[in-house]
Amino acid sequence: MNLKNKLAYPLQLVALSTYIIYGYYNAKLLRLGLSQWAISVGTGLFATYLVNRFFPNKKMSYMATVIASTALFLLLTSLEWYGYAIASVTMILGKLLVTNENKHHIFNPAGFALLICICLFPNTLILNSKQFIDSYWLLGLIMGLGAAIVILADRYIISLSYIAGFALASYLRTFVSAEAFIFFFYPFLNPMNLIFIFHMISDPATTPNTHREQIFLGIAIALIDHLLRHFWVFYSPLIALLLVRSIYYVIFGTFKTKELNNFQTEAVHN
Repeated sequence: MNLKNKLAYPLQLVALSTYIIYGYYNAKLLRLGLSQWAISVGTGLFATYLVNRFFPNKKMSYMATVIASTALFLLLTSLEWYGYAIASVTMILGKLLVTNENKHHIFNPAGFALLICICLFPNTLILNSKQFIDSYWLLGLIMGLGAAIVILADRYIISLSYIAGFALASYLRTFVSAEAFIFFFYPFLNPMNLIFIFHMISDPATTPNTHREQIFLGIAIALIDHLLRHFWVFYSPLIALLLVRSIYYVIFGTFKTKELNNFQTEAVHN
């Protein structure tokens, strides 16, 4: 793993933490308190310890757990203190049970846990797309830090492809609806959607290394996302990501992500 990829890994945690702190104090992030952040991370780390202790053939990185648990705290909203603990345990179980032949997780851990939790625990955990007030500073933070991460991790192509696909789908929808292009494209600027673009679909461990495959995935996710939005399906970005990743895995098998997986394996032992 080269230096750029190594820098992208901790920068992910720095970026997500920055969004939380800025959002909580300046953009009215809907949280009862930041102590729940510690609950999310602490539960995830304890669950990771148990997996590493009792399933030595499926070693997990503690750093990856901190990143995913922080993302869950940022994206989910819960009025119960144990809600984020449930989400972190669900994320670890997903990484443990939903793996490929190389024992690496197939789906983005945070995205997979988000979808499972909001379906299984709708009264405890919700995904609120309007949990931030409009803040140009927050949008700038997400775009700036997010762009730096995908460039360092060499995943900027999939993010750009999703944006291009999102714009194309927005244009196509004007032919089947009376609404203008901006009506369909505007959700792109939602902070939650930007986090999805720069921190979820671009996950190096569950996306291909080749630019050709990244372009295919980015456009496919965007088109399916808009198709689901057209029929008013909730959580369309998460469902689109899950569907595209599943279809690709069934048809073509495992992505070539060996470089990052090796780095995560090293992180477990360091």
